[in-house]
Amino acid sequence: MLFRFLILLTTSIFILCAFSVQAFQTLNLPEKNSVFTSFYTEESRNVILETDLSMLIGNKKTDAYQDARISYTDVNGNTVEQNIEVKPRGKYRRMICDSPPLMLKFSKEELATADLNDDHKLKLVTHCFEDNIEESEQNLLKEFLVYKILNLLTEKSYRVQLVNITYIDSKDDRRLQRVGFIIESTRELGERLESVSKTLYNLNIEQLEPTQYHTVAMFQYMICNTDWPLRVARNIKTFLPEETDKITIVPYDFDFSGLVNAHYAKINPDFNQTNLRERVFMGKFDNEEQLNETLAVFKERKKDIISLCKNFKLLNKKNRQDVSNFIRSFYKIIGNKKLRISEFLEGNTTALIIENQ
Repeated sequence: MLFRFLILLTTSIFILCAFSVQAFQTLNLPEKNSVFTSFYTEESRNVILETDLSMLIGNKKTDAYQDARISYTDVNGNTVEQNIEVKPRGKYRRMICDSPPLMLKFSKEELATADLNDDHKLKLVTHCFEDNIEESEQNLLKEFLVYKILNLLTEKSYRVQLVNITYIDSKDDRRLQRVGFIIESTRELGERLESVSKTLYNLNIEQLEPTQYHTVAMFQYMICNTDWPLRVARNIKTFLPEETDKITIVPYDFDFSGLVNAHYAKINPDFNQTNLRERVFMGKFDNEEQLNETLAVFKERKKDIISLCKNFKLLNKKNRQDVSNFIRSFYKIIGNKKLRISEFLEGNTTALIIENQ
């Protein structure tokens, strides 16, 4: 009897465990939120960042972190205050900006206490110049808008969170209120894409996932950005999906684009541009069918993209009109029946595709 009882008990435990595992898999319980998703919304968020501002600006060419404290309200309405570290980041903007872009490094211990995962580094894009703050913040908002446009075209893109930042100088309590935006971490993007981020250079087009590659190339053409040479993976993150050997590319850093049209942006010397707003197609399609499939995606999202630009009220009226017209000029090109598709098919990166009149 005892033996039979033990067998029944063991079988019951096995069935219960199997049911529990199945139930867990069916529920697909979410992992902990990241610090980014803890305040990611469609609305701008208020953030307070306190640190030694003089030290931060004075050491902008170094990679040394310094102590800071951040405060924000999460999506549940809770006030979050954490001790973090900050440092200047980037290359060109770090050299020229009065307020360089920043890297925010959160404490893994404090994240755990807040029931967040240990994805602890986030990029903050700042306003850059203080001498013409209105123009600087308008350029920042236009770059933020570029990320949002790409989000409409593909989920394989960085999410961004607009923030109203109050900078507090910990030395003299001086305060500055500025606009900025925070970029989703590469780790979190990789998890969303079920991919692993790898730094890869000298890529061949044949190695890339074609739909994403063609979308990115056409998107860069739309915003008139040539600051993404594939051979050196400049302003491009590369991901290896778990179930394929094709590489996914995701672009970032659009301040040199014609859409943003920042006064400090430089024309790419590799092309025959005469100004920042002459479009150059830097991609290549194998055939007209691929081209038409990509153009169909852009045409399908035309209304949403233009609506996004027209209704982004944080841009002043002049810039909203300018951005909307610039996007319309792209759609005029791809909608023209006399479009010179040979440039797209041949990948002739030295030739400009000028609007057909």
